[in-house]
Amino acid sequence: MTTDEGTSNDGENPAAIVVEQGEDITIKKDRGVLKIVKRVGTSEETPMIGDKVYVHYKGKLSNGKKFDSSRDRNEPFVFSLGKGKR
Repeated sequence: MTTDEGTSNDGENPAAIVVEQGEDITIKKDRGVLKIVKRVGTSEETPMIGDKVYVHYKGKLSNGKKFDSSRDRNEPFVFSLGKGKR
């Protein structure tokens, strides 16, 4: 999945509401962190536990102000799937 700028969701997809409002991914469901998928991946392949995953993201406040972006740094966020840092 990616979060490319300029990619739109025309509302024909059932996830259109999530794209517009964001999915609350907080434990308390207080809308402190919202996830918005801009474009769903099209590959049949999915990563397995331990695979290295590269993602781009943009962090924005509720007023729309951007506070972080992996694309601005031209560097994806990289992590091993299913392996937390301790």
